[in-house]
Amino acid sequence: MRLFGKLLGSNSREDKIVDLMDQQLIKDWDRKFTYGELELSELETLLKQYECNDFLISLLGITYLQRNEDEKAIALLKSKIKQYPDLHESTYINWCLGAIAIDNEDVEVGEKYLISSLRNDSNDSNKWVRLELFLLFKDIDYSSAFKYLNEALDLDDKFVDAQVELCNHLVNQKEYTAAMEILDSILEVKEMADVYFRKGQLHIDSGNIDLAKEAFERSLEIEDNCLAYMGLGDVEFYYERYLSAKNYYQKAIDENRRYSEVFCRIGVTEAKLGNSEEALEAFIKAYEICPDTETRLDLIYGYLLVGDLTQANKINKAMIENNGPTIGNELFSIVINAKKERTDNVNFLLQRISKTYSLEEVEWLYAELNNWGIKCITQ
Repeated sequence: MRLFGKLLGSNSREDKIVDLMDQQLIKDWDRKFTYGELELSELETLLKQYECNDFLISLLGITYLQRNEDEKAIALLKSKIKQYPDLHESTYINWCLGAIAIDNEDVEVGEKYLISSLRNDSNDSNKWVRLELFLLFKDIDYSSAFKYLNEALDLDDKFVDAQVELCNHLVNQKEYTAAMEILDSILEVKEMADVYFRKGQLHIDSGNIDLAKEAFERSLEIEDNCLAYMGLGDVEFYYERYLSAKNYYQKAIDENRRYSEVFCRIGVTEAKLGNSEEALEAFIKAYEICPDTETRLDLIYGYLLVGDLTQANKINKAMIENNGPTIGNELFSIVINAKKERTDNVNFLLQRISKTYSLEEVEWLYAELNNWGIKCITQ
């Protein structure tokens, strides 16, 4: 079997490590993977032919990871590195190992692998590790992380995942027109369901709800997917068609039962329909999938809906003690005290909040208190 210029036969294992790669093949695989055109079966077949190609091994490992088959990804890399120890120095292998570690919440180990990947990228060709480093650091030091995103796009200005992250950056800057231009440029090359979903989200952000619906529907024409169904649910929710919204959210869950955000949306929708118990059940499922700050706040909301002040207060106090209060925690502290008719506590909290938070946050809080029907509050 010929592997990029080397013959496998009676040579030692060390001689089997690929030194010369067919760059045109690599470029073709990279392009296809960038546009989601390399199916799992094709990757597995290619790896049988090019069995020690670090790029193919990594793409297959990442594909397993995307399918939530982490154990398969780990087993693949371990076996290949054992067969061909020099692969341990590969930029692509280290990128894949880093991505697996981060996916398993071992950020420190993941960072080490990614830095090693970057250090071993002697040809400055690995756009994937640069995107991964951007994603790793963007919530810590965005300006420093942004250089990795720029480097990834310098290597490939048609790098879809990096283009989408740049689009997100522009949306955060409220530069909606520029963000839409990026999405349209991707769709000119290839129509992709995920990109149409993002286009729909962008239309919602800019207030074009009907155009958002068209984009979500086009996404579903390409393939059934959780995100587009969720988007259509958001459109229906916007128009206060809550039963229809709930139906779309249920279709989203049928596509992906591990996406916590959909359960959060179902919880809010059930609350709008007056179904408190069902709302709490949905919030509990969301929390079980992803126990983060947002799902904890939703869980407090759910317990308040069913009148369980004890459980709501327990979760709220634990959040404040562990991480300090968010404006959401402050809201629920006021609601809980108001329901317990502790007016002095409510007034104390309001006075402190008015001195601690921004005007925008305080205005949001008062609007939410009005939604809770708390009339004893004076602005």
